Amino acid sequence: MKFKTILLSGILLFIQYSNAKSLATIRKEEQQRQKEMMITLENYVSNTNYCALIQYTSVDAAIIPDDSSKEKHTYHAKVRETFRGPKYENITYTAIVKKGESSHISSRPIVITLCHNKEGLWGLDYESRFPAQKKIIEATKKIIEKTKDQKKFGFCK
Repeated sequence: MKFKTILLSGILLFIQYSNAKSLATIRKEEQQRQKEMMITLENYVSNTNYCALIQYTSVDAAIIPDDSSKEKHTYHAKVRETFRGPKYENITYTAIVKKGESSHISSRPIVITLCHNKEGLWGLDYESRFPAQKKIIEATKKIIEKTKDQKKFGFCK
């Protein structure tokens, strides 16, 4: 009986240690993901001429007649706050994506970086969308402030 108790105690300690190590690893991986997201955020905000906090309302997908490998997605969203670019209540923008790529949209607000010109807005890729977390919004505003006098935007040629 004593042996079983000692054995079970040892197993429980092992499981507890393994879980603690796993939690530490998970935290480290999450910190790395957050760091990478902040680097990506700075890259996209610095290289695009439109940035806003939006909430999607709908999306339409259409086949591109001359390119069967791609689709045109047209996104519609309510603008909650504009960080850079023209102020709109609602936006519509297009993105050319690989055929079959998901056009699923979330009802949760996001920070998005887009390009605009006299013809309208267009999207880049899924990396140009960021969760509307407080730290993301604060970082976006700091990047916008730092680049407020910028005239050329690398992704918007």
